[in-house]
Amino acid sequence: MAKHIYLIRHGETYFNSIGKIQGWCDSPLSEKGIAQAKRARQMIIDKGIEFDAAYSSTQGRAMDTLEIISGGKINYKRRKDLREMGFGRFEGEARAIMPKVYGDFFVQFGGESVDQVTDRMNRVMREIAQTDSENILVVSHGRTIKFFTQYWQEHSEIPEIENVPNCSILKYHFDNEQFKLLKHIIH
Repeated sequence: MAKHIYLIRHGETYFNSIGKIQGWCDSPLSEKGIAQAKRARQMIIDKGIEFDAAYSSTQGRAMDTLEIISGGKINYKRRKDLREMGFGRFEGEARAIMPKVYGDFFVQFGGESVDQVTDRMNRVMREIAQTDSENILVVSHGRTIKFFTQYWQEHSEIPEIENVPNCSILKYHFDNEQFKLLKHIIH
């Protein structure tokens, strides 16, 4: 059965607004982030999209975003594998010190490699897609979504995505064990 998965990055957080690395540490949604989630909710309502299931990272910023988008009207499951990449000792530091290419750079500092993040995201997204639900809302994080999107790029109908803005919506079609990116909506 073909599925539609709406993969959304959480709204802007306080750390996003001041240029700090988050990873597994958390920071609350900023006023702008709350407004972004409300705009995403309105867009979903305007398009008549209804979700049969919803999933969120276990991090507060993702759960708060999902609750705003759903209007608190949908029960959702929390999945650790949807959380952001672990940056180890870099978390809470200025984003300006991040290397341009990650690879396994953060492992030596107690973080994760790109392959580890990609593998866990693929695993959890397959589990979610193999449920009985047809329209699924998933709220996750910037790097996690980017690596997942890069992995499935050859099946995409749109050019490669370099950046996943806060509260942007990526609409995927899942069929025959493959994810195909249909749209990237930035509002």
